[in-house]
Amino acid sequence: MKKRNVSIQAAVAILLGAASVSSFAGIANGLAANMAAQAVVSNTTALATGSVAYSTAVPLPLGNAFVKVTLGGGAKFVQAAAGALVAGTLIASNTGAATITVSAGTVSADQLSVTYPIAVTVASAPVNATFTFKAIDATAGNGGVTNAGFLSTAGTNLPVTLSIGSSTSIPADIDSASTGNVITSVNGLTALLLQSGAANFVAAGGGGAIETKKIQVTTGSGTALVDGGATSNTLASSTLMNFGAIRLTNTAGAVAADAATAFTLAANYATTYGVVLTGAFSASSGTGGKVFLATDNACTTPIATNPNATITATTATFAGSTAPATGVSQFVCMQVNTPTNAVTIQPVTPSAVATIAGLSAATASFSSAATPLYALTNNGGTVRVRSYIPAAATGYTSFIRVINTGAVAATISAAVIDQTTGVAGTSAPIATNLAPGAAVTLTSAQIEAAIGAIAVSTTRPTLSVTAPTAIDVQAYILTNANGNFSLVSGKE
Repeated sequence: MKKRNVSIQAAVAILLGAASVSSFAGIANGLAANMAAQAVVSNTTALATGSVAYSTAVPLPLGNAFVKVTLGGGAKFVQAAAGALVAGTLIASNTGAATITVSAGTVSADQLSVTYPIAVTVASAPVNATFTFKAIDATAGNGGVTNAGFLSTAGTNLPVTLSIGSSTSIPADIDSASTGNVITSVNGLTALLLQSGAANFVAAGGGGAIETKKIQVTTGSGTALVDGGATSNTLASSTLMNFGAIRLTNTAGAVAADAATAFTLAANYATTYGVVLTGAFSASSGTGGKVFLATDNACTTPIATNPNATITATTATFAGSTAPATGVSQFVCMQVNTPTNAVTIQPVTPSAVATIAGLSAATASFSSAATPLYALTNNGGTVRVRSYIPAAATGYTSFIRVINTGAVAATISAAVIDQTTGVAGTSAPIATNLAPGAAVTLTSAQIEAAIGAIAVSTTRPTLSVTAPTAIDVQAYILTNANGNFSLVSGKE
């Protein structure tokens, strides 16, 4: 081609099915492959993409030209097993009498590009043409790219520049080439972790109610759960609640490295997975307590093949649990200790991470982002009084001063917590109808008249003071011999 023909030559972008924006470019129609990031785990990978069809905007003249394809992102064409460099395939088609011949591509010494000679013959006038380019042809298992590991992070792309010129070097005086993406990496799975107090939990979980559980502190001492509203997944159970749901779903359109086979949970991942909850789980670590996975919102059907979580004070870990089928929820349930072994339940919003391993070395493992589940809170104000001397002790008198900092009148209750076992006694009212902003001061004798006398004068328990509203509590001790206050706390 001569210089005067430069204006009819096209630079094209292979964009996710979008038209090129160059003023002389043709139109590219096609979709980039949504490669599953977990399917690209090595530095050298056989990759293929879907075909992209490019139609010239202006006719090609008779004679010879070249189509040049350049890889971006640091990727290079790999060598075939036989030692020859392997590039993509390019097919030409056109209307009319012209014949367009595409010769085998030549890969550059730096392996960054491949140039395909084309010849337009048997025509009396220039012709429009369509070039179908399969960017990386790995159908025979002998092609691909090196440094493909950068696609193992979701959201990265493999860019390709395509241009048509009159020489193998595609000189600079030809219209600027355009670049687009032929591969976009995506997570092969989508993890959905739902907290059971959210409005979308019911629909996503396939039925049931929004969880409303609270820690009972208004009539007890924080060792039981109660419904915080009219309904709950776990009904009126005082020991059982649903924290949320875990679901793994195939990402629509995600393909394996051959760009043809769907990348799926069933085909590419192990049949077991792990879940780690981070929070406060001491109340489920004793007799009768457990954290488990269930098939239903109400937590009545534990998954038989899944072991209960291994519990520490701050974690609950599932290992080797049967993974759910795609789109199927598994519910995270907590059973607190039975009342005879009860310890105080801690307010907590656990976060969950689900991880599943690839079925083979060709698939990287997948982990969800840490996601908060249900926020378990008290059903009122609760304060732990850390210094308390029983009424039976001689020489000292304990006082507590309770201030109603809420907006409604409330009954104030208290329970003694054993200093050795940590087990709370029966809670009882120590003041009734305390107005908003009001305060009441009580001696140890007045407190124990309500909650029961502490017979051993040498014991030093703590108190749990609760109310169905916000409260502040002060504690102080009077030395009876001289009338001095030996300990005053501004706020417990």
